Amino acid sequence: MCAQSQTLSSLARGLAKNSLSGNEVLISMKAYCDGSGNAKTSDFLVLAGVAAEEPVWAGFERDWARILANRSPIAPYLHMNEVSHGFGLFKDEDGWDEPKRLALVKDCVFFSQTLDKSKFRSFICSIDVKRYRELKDEGELLPSVFSMCNHWVPRQMFKWYLDNFGLWNLPELYYFFDQNEKFRGPFANLVRRGQKKSRLSNHWHMIRQISPVDMRFTQPLQLADMLAWAHHRKLTYNDPQLKWSSLHTVTDAILPVTRKHIDAAQLDLIASHGNFGNIYFDA
Repeated sequence: MCAQSQTLSSLARGLAKNSLSGNEVLISMKAYCDGSGNAKTSDFLVLAGVAAEEPVWAGFERDWARILANRSPIAPYLHMNEVSHGFGLFKDEDGWDEPKRLALVKDCVFFSQTLDKSKFRSFICSIDVKRYRELKDEGELLPSVFSMCNHWVPRQMFKWYLDNFGLWNLPELYYFFDQNEKFRGPFANLVRRGQKKSRLSNHWHMIRQISPVDMRFTQPLQLADMLAWAHHRKLTYNDPQLKWSSLHTVTDAILPVTRKHIDAAQLDLIASHGNFGNIYFDA
């Protein structure tokens, strides 16, 4: 797919190796992944991803940046942990009272529903890591939480892309993970194994890049962060009166989503069968 440079997202413009001419680059789809929770200390771990064709992200970045700028004080970015608690650059003393923080999130949420649903999809995987740690302590053999999340987010993105756009029509995919995300390395290893399976090019070669980026300067990652945070809060807090507790219900209603929750019962089943190689590790 060729797109004029002025309609490309910021990351697409930076992919110089894909230049076809002075005005065009070959870009098919870009996917962004961000996590919430800690595999060692949290009760739940969530990985969320958002995927769309390049022209969708170009318009998204422009309009999302406008939403951040159209307030006082100007929002430097959207990071739900900071905004929800009034931390970092969103403190009361810096001009960010509770109504302003709520308005920022509300504006970003309702803008996201304008994304072209035929070319965009969100993906969310959550795991009961408290039960996971218990099973590991009991000596059960389990795939890593990162491998399981990668099966249900970046890998399902890949499947959605192939199912909906075809193997030959859109030949390139680019993945971007928030910097320091531990999901990126296992997924990159999975892709490398898939690419080495044959001397000839196969569908895994459509994945051209798996890169870390800074979410503060990457608007689609801010959307992924919002989805991951909302679903982590859904699992962690059961009080419907708690502020922000209904955010996931809004995002679920307005965005197309593929979602998987791996609960304690499913983890017990995986451990008892011990047959997960073809599910979580194959390429």
